[in-house]
Amino acid sequence: MVLQLEVRIKKRIQHFGQMAKAFDIFRLFGISSKINYLMLTSNEFKRIKKLHHKKHRILQQLFIAEGVKVVEEFIAEGLKPLYILADQSYDGKVSASVERISSKQLEQLSAFKKSPGLLAVFEIPLEKKLNYSRWIVALDADFEDVV
Repeated sequence: MVLQLEVRIKKRIQHFGQMAKAFDIFRLFGISSKINYLMLTSNEFKRIKKLHHKKHRILQQLFIAEGVKVVEEFIAEGLKPLYILADQSYDGKVSASVERISSKQLEQLSAFKKSPGLLAVFEIPLEKKLNYSRWIVALDADFEDVV
């Protein structure tokens, strides 16, 4: 029993050693600031999954965007993401901090049959109310044609 435990511990240490080497490689290329490895809690996972329903999007004032191009466009418009989640196949095209999750988790969170590899959660922006008090409306019509 003790021998099996020692073997498991050695395997864990070896696994963490390989991860440390990967992080060193990321730091060497300057990637470490953009990629974080994350394990979503079950509550966070459920909260994001609920956003597929309109009721929960309205209650939480959040929405989901999927795909690199869509997420980039929302960020360019000034929306701030709460989460940007990607699987291992993601190659780092988004200009914000990305958190890695397993492909299985991303597939479960995605609304698509095949996940695009990137999912972000944004706050719904507040609507700006227009001030109509200073507006002038001018109508131009030729009343001779109206009979």
